Amino acid sequence: MKNSLRASIAFYYQGEEIQASLEINLDKIMQTGGVFPELYPQLANSIKLDSYSYQYEMMLSEPIKYDHASGLALQYLENNQFDFIAFKQAWNEDKMKHQIEAVCQQYLEAFETEQLAAIKPALAAAYRLGLDANKD
Repeated sequence: MKNSLRASIAFYYQGEEIQASLEINLDKIMQTGGVFPELYPQLANSIKLDSYSYQYEMMLSEPIKYDHASGLALQYLENNQFDFIAFKQAWNEDKMKHQIEAVCQQYLEAFETEQLAAIKPALAAAYRLGLDANKD
């Protein structure tokens, strides 16, 4: 499932509306460290605005709006605002669930469904312990 959304901005300069937008691949962001990028410079670059220009300053005075979310990102988009922190937690939880499913399929195929349901919380706890150990 692809997780993405569009970031856009519109502002006026000398009576003319200027618009910029970017497609954001949230999966790529999460796979490369999980840090949401600064979008104003990228939006400016997409319409060839110099970051030292008056137009750029005008752009900075407007909020970035988000739309066209897909995948898990849909749940964290509301009123043109995106909750990246909540998305990040959900994305990591979803990733963990998929990894646990893969481990269960590979190593625990002989277990009954009821037994697997009891084992999965233990696997999730072990996964989290491994993550915490790697942070140190």
